[in-house]
Amino acid sequence: GGAWFRLLLPLADEGAGGAGSTGSSTGTGNRLEPKIVRTGSLDLVVARGSFDRAAARLTTLATGAGGFVSASQTSALDDAPQGTITLRVPVDRFDDVVAQVRKLGTVAALTTGSQDVTGEYSDVAARIKALRDEREQITLVLGRAETIPDILSVRDRLAVVQSELEQLQGRQQVLDDQTSLSTLAVSLREKGQPA
Repeated sequence: GGAWFRLLLPLADEGAGGAGSTGSSTGTGNRLEPKIVRTGSLDLVVARGSFDRAAARLTTLATGAGGFVSASQTSALDDAPQGTITLRVPVDRFDDVVAQVRKLGTVAALTTGSQDVTGEYSDVAARIKALRDEREQITLVLGRAETIPDILSVRDRLAVVQSELEQLQGRQQVLDDQTSLSTLAVSLREKGQPA
């Protein structure tokens, strides 16, 4: 319903510097630094009997670069160890880590990619700010609503805004994670094993 818009009108008379000026400085500035998602996968073949050593070295490389191992799936069927170890490392260390991983054995395949999500990140941040401002206005209107239909209408709108805000904040967290830590999946096997 449009009842809450009608209730919002008296607030406009109180000056633009009222509720809007308090949350306007988000600290994002005019220019957002580039937000790049870096990913890669590497198929690495190591010498017979060196699987465990290579797997341990991957963990050391990740932590040494300021990252960690986010997933590790290994198996040793028929005494043939193999697995996939996923490293998360700071984006600015990605190329260096890939170069160090390559030295551990023979690279059978390597794919890397990058995706610029600066535009999406900027859009999400702007929409979050707009929804926060709207939520603040709706809360003020709710305090002035006098009839039950008006109160229910304003509460409905507040619930919609809050839901949209939570979804956008979730997306922003995902983008923050993906752009601060790159992902490198290393498939590891010993020489003579099928890929």
